[in-house]
Amino acid sequence: MRKFSLLAALLLIVSVLAGCTDAGPNNDTVPSDLTYTGTFLDLVAEEERNTPPVDGELKITKVDKETGWCVVPAMSSGDAEFLYPRMDYDGERYQLRFENGLLTGYTTLGTGDLSVTADDVYGTDEDMLAELFDEYVRQVNEFLESEEAKE
Repeated sequence: MRKFSLLAALLLIVSVLAGCTDAGPNNDTVPSDLTYTGTFLDLVAEEERNTPPVDGELKITKVDKETGWCVVPAMSSGDAEFLYPRMDYDGERYQLRFENGLLTGYTTLGTGDLSVTADDVYGTDEDMLAELFDEYVRQVNEFLESEEAKE
């Protein structure tokens, strides 16, 4: 009986510790410090919005009436809200996947691609997630500061 109690206590501790990290779609753990509570922007759409159209080009931009910013692709499922902002970084175009504010994945896009939302194409490498998270926050802050300076 004592061995059973010890085993039960050990399993309880392991399950509590496992609950302290967030799991990605492939049960990859994602550091919880990648939670973003700021303004979500589709930085690619904002850049394209501020670029004049080329002769004969038609540009359509969906803008949120409340914020005045380009709409970030979003999806909801139960209590989960997924946001898919895009950004350019280090010569690549990325789409990030935030689940309830936590960065849980990323994928690279071609320059003409709009967006991808299939779970199986998102990378979950912790170092790359952290790097992209820091860069996204930096770019959003830089963009917002430049927009404030225009006012």
